Amino acid sequence: EPPKETSPVTSDDSTDRTDGTDQDQQLLRKRRRGLLRMYYGVDDTEQGKKEVDMLDINSTHFKADQYLDQLYKTCDLQRLKTEKDKTKSEIRELDSDMQRLVYENYSKFIKATDMIREMKSDFHRMEEEMGLLSGKMQEIMSASASINSALANRRQQIAKLSGVHHLLKKLQFLFELPARLKKCIEMKAYSQAVRYYSKACGVLEMYQHMPSFQGIQKDCTEIISELRIILKDLLNDPKASARTVAETVDLLLQLKEPEQELYEQYLSNATRRLQEDLASVAACEMDVAEYVRLAHSSFLSNLQLLIGSFSDLFIKQAQSSLAPVVGSNSQVAAQSLNDSVQELLRSFMDDARSRLEREASSPETAPLIKLLDKIYCKLEAVDSLLPSAGINRQSRMLVNHIVRLHVEYHSEQLRKGFEDSLLSVRQSLVTAKASSMPSTSDLCSSLYSSLKSSVDKATSQVKEVIKPDVNFSQRSFADFREEFCMRYVRQGMVVTLLDFVLDTASSYTEASYDRSVPHPPPSLVLILSKLSHDLSNLGITQLVTITDERFPLTEFGHPIKTDTSSLLSRARRTAQVCLFMCACVWLTCSVHNIVTT
Repeated sequence: EPPKETSPVTSDDSTDRTDGTDQDQQLLRKRRRGLLRMYYGVDDTEQGKKEVDMLDINSTHFKADQYLDQLYKTCDLQRLKTEKDKTKSEIRELDSDMQRLVYENYSKFIKATDMIREMKSDFHRMEEEMGLLSGKMQEIMSASASINSALANRRQQIAKLSGVHHLLKKLQFLFELPARLKKCIEMKAYSQAVRYYSKACGVLEMYQHMPSFQGIQKDCTEIISELRIILKDLLNDPKASARTVAETVDLLLQLKEPEQELYEQYLSNATRRLQEDLASVAACEMDVAEYVRLAHSSFLSNLQLLIGSFSDLFIKQAQSSLAPVVGSNSQVAAQSLNDSVQELLRSFMDDARSRLEREASSPETAPLIKLLDKIYCKLEAVDSLLPSAGINRQSRMLVNHIVRLHVEYHSEQLRKGFEDSLLSVRQSLVTAKASSMPSTSDLCSSLYSSLKSSVDKATSQVKEVIKPDVNFSQRSFADFREEFCMRYVRQGMVVTLLDFVLDTASSYTEASYDRSVPHPPPSLVLILSKLSHDLSNLGITQLVTITDERFPLTEFGHPIKTDTSSLLSRARRTAQVCLFMCACVWLTCSVHNIVTT
């Protein structure tokens, strides 16, 4: 019978269904494995590598049967024997290592067991001791409770007796107070007397209606009145130190003296003493270093002490034993102090300015800056105590003024030095014989070298102003460094000197037109022409660059450079004019000689 046509179709459908089921199961297992790998952080690439490398004897996925089959297929007899010996050797090594690890771990396990056994015994002993301690604590607590109950009545009696004893001590102190006050005044222990009286005055005022306390209060009032007179005399004593006067004012404030009267008298006496200090400083005939030392140690230190003590006594709120000054009294006291300090500082600043102005005309910068910085730091300390007096502004003005004068002095010396060098060149041209006439190039080089050396020396001196240990140039007003470097040194010293050199060269060319004055030597004009030419080529840039590097300034992180474009163009024009005038003079002389001949 021929096969049915539907039979193959049915068989194929069954096979397809079986294959589809296996594929679904494989996909499901693969998905589950993927989820497990994601959960445990297993890398698929590494896993794939491990699954592929099943012939690695050290791998966890090693298959011995496959490994042997591979050896049988790929190795000859000699190679198989070699692999056998190698495997045996590795097995022996592994066995020895395993045995050693077992021994080591076993010894550690034995030690841990012994330690646990010891700890158990220690804990048992500790539990027994804690039980004994707990029992003893219970006994102590019961004994303490019984003692407290037995002594409760006596405790109340003792508290009453203690209160009575304390009251008797107070009464005894009050009855002995007049004698104690007199003893303190005799021993000049005025602060102790004020402390005794301040402690008892409240009680005396409270019980002043009782006859026994009236007599004590009367005696104490008379003694304290005498003490007030002594303290006021001490306040007006011209020989008393500033610290003694401040302590005296503190005691008078504690005795309820009028604050306004006290601060007016205190300020008047302190101002008089400071004026005497200022007069002695101004009368100092020694050098400026001694003047600054004396002003720092006497006038400025005493002024700082006056401001600090006056603020503590009359302006700030009460601290410790100091009496408070309220509202308007505090403002009036602060204004009085402010006026007095400003007047004293005005006199000091005038005198210090005149002294330092004379010192500013000195070639040495370091000593002047050291003295100026010492005064500035002391004035800053005084200003921190009284900012409203404007001391910081006056100290800045003083620093700026003296530094500017000193830089102007060096600038003037640079100009004089160039004039002297030029005069020396002119004299050498006049006095030299025709056979020994120095070359124009050598004289020009000498003139430029002298100019460069003078600038280098002057800038090295004034660089002392911006050294790191100079306080007013590092932490003071922000625009000082910029003004000093740019306006005083770069422009005021170097650029001004170069302008002066070019002005001098131009003046010789103008003299050539004036027939009323002797003509300058043509060789000198030629030297000035070459000097101007050298300055336009390299000299100006070199001098300005060196100065910019020594006195750096930055803006937004970039260095600020001095503009030399106008100087360079002027130097080129001056060189051309000088050369032209030199040629005209020589031509005129040649024509004159030809005509004469």
